[in-house]
Amino acid sequence: MGSNWLSIDNNFPTFTGQESLKDQVRLLHDFLPVLIESLKYQLNNLDSSNWNTKAKEEFQSQTTEELESAMDTTDAEVARLIRTVEELEKDLTSALRQLASLGEDMGWLEEKARDLEDRTEDLEESRDAMEADLFELQQILQIQEDGSIQIGREGIILRMVGTVYINDAAQ
Repeated sequence: MGSNWLSIDNNFPTFTGQESLKDQVRLLHDFLPVLIESLKYQLNNLDSSNWNTKAKEEFQSQTTEELESAMDTTDAEVARLIRTVEELEKDLTSALRQLASLGEDMGWLEEKARDLEDRTEDLEESRDAMEADLFELQQILQIQEDGSIQIGREGIILRMVGTVYINDAAQ
């Protein structure tokens, strides 16, 4: 394994031009694991002693700038998310108020529906009573085929003689 970046080139396969394309690909393919191991070694042993002062400062400056930019972007996104959460919180509070108001309205509507049901039942009872009274009246008051009116089963019988006027019209 190489001790510096230049030693990596020493083991790179060389081609004379006589090799077939298949042989060239096989040699490169076989050399890939060597390159990967060498890169792992170099990266694992990389520390500040491997850098010159200027390169080290530039790397630190670039890294710092990138981190500051990432932090600024993150801070801006966090602030945007906080505003969004606050807006959602306001919307949720408003929706809860509306829901409470709708609940009150629903209670009022349910009460009105019960009142209407009670009134409907009362009207049905009144209608049934009127129908019973009408039936009873029909049993008591009957108009016969000859035009006579009988009141009661065995009661009074009225016969009309001549023209009868009801509301100024002849019958």
